[in-house]
Amino acid sequence: MFDLSMNIDNFWKTALITQGYKIDLIETLVIALIIVFAGLMIMKAIESQRVKKVTGKESMTGKIATVVNDLDPTGWISVEGVRWKAKSSDGNKISEGENVRILRLDGLILLVERVR
Repeated sequence: MFDLSMNIDNFWKTALITQGYKIDLIETLVIALIIVFAGLMIMKAIESQRVKKVTGKESMTGKIATVVNDLDPTGWISVEGVRWKAKSSDGNKISEGENVRILRLDGLILLVERVR
């Protein structure tokens, strides 16, 4: 049981006394921090499994690019700093400097549409 005659120093050093087992406050805090850290790591691991990972040509679909050379109907665009050959989806001319949305990848040519 808890000894009422304990002085203040012993009170702060001792977090739990049960049936002869003594756990210091620092040990209790370290164990609690380890449990919290492990719980956070497990939550992050579960969350990372839920996120859809997109790589390759599927990652290009929907991105916005800038026309570098006129598309009439083919030309060059810049996507995240990389130049790609592109073709206008409707066959109309798209001028240099305009923004386009990537619809799909056809071989090494991106099919794009003008962003309105």
